[in-house]
Amino acid sequence: MIVGSSSIARLPPEHLQKLVAAFADANLPFSMVNAAEEAEYAFRWLVAKADRDRATFIDIGSGNIKGGRRNQETEGEFVSFEIPDGISSLMRAAEALPETTSIQERMAAVVAERVTPQLEVLKHDGVVNERMYMSGGAVWALRCVTYPNVSQEQPWVKLTA
Repeated sequence: MIVGSSSIARLPPEHLQKLVAAFADANLPFSMVNAAEEAEYAFRWLVAKADRDRATFIDIGSGNIKGGRRNQETEGEFVSFEIPDGISSLMRAAEALPETTSIQERMAAVVAERVTPQLEVLKHDGVVNERMYMSGGAVWALRCVTYPNVSQEQPWVKLTA
């Protein structure tokens, strides 16, 4: 079975139809997951069992930012969130700003305007726990830049605030 990520749902309808048809023509089962399902699957896959009751998972992707945590008040039911902006749309917004400052400063301004307020709401609503597990292309890039001497074979790198 082939599973498409939540970002695929953002394709123009004609492209999505062609993609689904291509898999059907190849006799390959195909289904798409939404952001909530994708976040829960990643949580189950990446978060250590010992940390699941106190961890929040966040995936900073190209098409969206998603994640979640277990809700202890509802017997561990997964509570998810999605921020519809991802690295690609945030970068496009930063590049569209006047070039009076560096791209890093423009990106910081875009994130402060479009992402930080939503993260603050999640924090206020108790979605953020004491331990964060992060994944996604942006996290991988941060890890490579911050720890260039750590082998790519090392699956986990501890980051501290």
